[in-house]
Amino acid sequence: MSIYKIPLPLNILEAARERITWTLNTLPRVVSHFLAAKTLV
Repeated sequence: MSIYKIPLPLNILEAARERITWTLNTLPRVVSHFLAAKTLV
């Protein structure tokens, strides 16, 4: 991992959408896991 940041022409949302699109178009199967936590008040 580099200590230097390289600016990219994408924002976080666009980059995430590109990665998701690439994953769904490239891999035959995709398994996803979401963890939702409840906040007790």
